[in-house]
Amino acid sequence: MGKLSLKDIKKSIIDKLKNFDVKIYADEVKEGFNTPCFFVNVEKFENSLENSNFTKRYLDIYIRYIHENISDIHKLEIIEALEELFLSTIKVKDRIFTIHNKSFMKNKNDYVELNFGIEYYEFLEDEEEMNSEKMNNFELDL
Repeated sequence: MGKLSLKDIKKSIIDKLKNFDVKIYADEVKEGFNTPCFFVNVEKFENSLENSNFTKRYLDIYIRYIHENISDIHKLEIIEALEELFLSTIKVKDRIFTIHNKSFMKNKNDYVELNFGIEYYEFLEDEEEMNSEKMNNFELDL
């Protein structure tokens, strides 16, 4: 079980969204994007120390589907498709995370947003142990 980065988690989400065959943008893009498209954002990165070996992490994930002049029927179809795609778990590298607190929002004009959370535990490596592994040879001049 290797250490995961936020980039790994976002990449896994983006890989699942590629099933839609529409452009996926970074959240930093504010204008000049073509629709239909997705924006993926990872927010609210919280963690708490569970014990001396593990920390518990929590992330909020936002997926926004934007389409100009989207009909209400199309919004419902997108909601159902996203619901199916992110049904209960998401796989990131060698780990599987349970999806929590899933909610959808329909905007009157042009978008649908899915929000969900994931929680996971991460092993904390002991600094002394990490340094001793990195230090293969040590010479002392007296």
